[in-house]
Amino acid sequence: MRLTVEAPLDSKTTPHGDGCLTRLGTFQKYYEQRELREWMDAILGEASVPAAPGVFYVFRDTDLRQSFVASRYRRRSVAPRQRQSDILFEQHKVLFEPLVAFLTDRGRLPDAAELKETSLICEAVESLNRAYSIIRRVTGEEEWSKIREERVQDLLIYLALLRFEGRPRFSQLPQDLQLDVRAFFSRYTKACEEADALLFSAGKKEMLHQAC
Repeated sequence: MRLTVEAPLDSKTTPHGDGCLTRLGTFQKYYEQRELREWMDAILGEASVPAAPGVFYVFRDTDLRQSFVASRYRRRSVAPRQRQSDILFEQHKVLFEPLVAFLTDRGRLPDAAELKETSLICEAVESLNRAYSIIRRVTGEEEWSKIREERVQDLLIYLALLRFEGRPRFSQLPQDLQLDVRAFFSRYTKACEEADALLFSAGKKEMLHQAC
């Protein structure tokens, strides 16, 4: 059985009945896709499934037929790949624990001398910055931003209260606080200005109402 679209374009066939005679004298009938399917369904007593022009699938098992038909409308998807950061985090989870503890406590990356595991971390993932980037991707950016903001506020409160007893020069601050200032404000003068602004805001009624 052949489809109408397969009929030869030359004049070597002669119309005959519902088909035609070929140059060899054989009878040939061409079908439309729909016509061929209806004829097959009537003969076999089963609903066929078109697979290609002139090609049909007929299933004895109704469930198998439905599963096949449904699969034709199921979009092909690629399984999500595990992120490289997740893999690295799991590989170096124990090594990252001291860094996570420091970041939680200080809200900033440590200086090389502040964390004894620095060289091991750098050997594993190239740098502390990359380690921190991996940690943020896996555990979530929002919480780390919140921790950093809390440490900024803690430092501002400390500097604000120092105003009452006279603030020391930057060089007189402990090394860890100097590093905090550089990480959060770049300049000590800027940190002091923001601390003063925080201190003076305590005298504003609207700020007190907002806090309450």
